[in-house]
Amino acid sequence: MKKNSILKAFGILPLALFILPAFAQSQAGDNINFDKKAIIASAKAAPDAASMEDLKTMSKKAFENFSKNFKGATDIHISNKNKEIFVYFQQDGIANRVGYDKKGNWHHRIRYYGEAQLPADVRKIVKSTFYDYNIFGVTEVTVGNKTAHLVNIEDKTTWKTVKVVDGEMEVMHEYTKG
Repeated sequence: MKKNSILKAFGILPLALFILPAFAQSQAGDNINFDKKAIIASAKAAPDAASMEDLKTMSKKAFENFSKNFKGATDIHISNKNKEIFVYFQQDGIANRVGYDKKGNWHHRIRYYGEAQLPADVRKIVKSTFYDYNIFGVTEVTVGNKTAHLVNIEDKTTWKTVKVVDGEMEVMHEYTKG
């Protein structure tokens, strides 16, 4: 039970708020496509968007943590909202969002990528049950020392989001295509 408590404490609503910008539904409403660049684009468009130079001014601790842990990050954009700092960036072709509290303490990381970057053990768990489904996007959420993989899959008639945590999988959402 303890393994799920951190993710339950983080809550489904905040997860949904982080994930929804990464999906776009076509005008016809019949196809959902993963767009890992949506998060970076939203950071660029934010009226309070800042650069790396501003991060050090906002929080020396967050600046040092980010500089140490995310070497090689590119396309960096910083947003300061509700006394929290969010750093949006690309690293190794993967869109990332890292959150720091008002004191500069790291509190979460969200990564958006495709099947090719999905860890083999997680892919095997998903494909062992949903072998006829196409994996079209992954949202990886890390809070504390727990990581959840939200894997978006589809076949000809359905679209699903499955959550994989500590080797256990559950279907979170299931939709029938129109």
